[in-house]
Amino acid sequence: MSAPEAATPKPKVEQMRISILGDTDIGKDCLAKRYCFDMFMNEYDPMYEGEGHRKQCVISDIRCMLTVDHPHPLWTDSSNHAFVIASEADALLLAYDGTSPKSIDVIRLAKEKLQPHISGAAFPPMVVAATKSDRAEELGERWEKGLTAGRALANELDVPFFETSSLLGNGVQEAIEDLATKVLQRRGVLEGEAVNPEEETAGSQPAGPPKKRSKLSSNINELTG
Repeated sequence: MSAPEAATPKPKVEQMRISILGDTDIGKDCLAKRYCFDMFMNEYDPMYEGEGHRKQCVISDIRCMLTVDHPHPLWTDSSNHAFVIASEADALLLAYDGTSPKSIDVIRLAKEKLQPHISGAAFPPMVVAATKSDRAEELGERWEKGLTAGRALANELDVPFFETSSLLGNGVQEAIEDLATKVLQRRGVLEGEAVNPEEETAGSQPAGPPKKRSKLSSNINELTG
């Protein structure tokens, strides 16, 4: 009687946490829920500020479990709880209200206040994201002014810039999974560089031979089936 075949080990699931930093009332919770549940949910529950929402995804054939949270604004928290949450994140999404350029000052302040709590010299991967892009046509020049300010900050930090809408879903998955891709690259489980959509839109190409692009998908059925 032949020995039973050994069970095939399940592929490792990469766990990571992405924190959304930004001012109050800019849609941080809506961003997290849009990504994790693929729907617009405008009901705020403060218990999820630190807990976050979770979603499984596949990035370049690598199974991942993402926790997306949004700590209480660092500059208004009298305790160190929010600093601890944000400083231990694997990646940071710096979000501002694209209809209110002043909210950019808040994420500048958040980054500055977080700096002493980050161990080592390097910050985790970051992106800058303008929220509420569904109001771009309505606001016209005001929206363009907000984009200009956001792109300037992204260039200053040398990080990608995204326009997002939790209402329509535009740009949300791309921003969060760009961060997840960079986390995988830092861990050495994925080669190459994540693509900056701003550069692609402009038609620029990286120097040297083209690199294999990361395939971003979020089919939870592939993971649990």
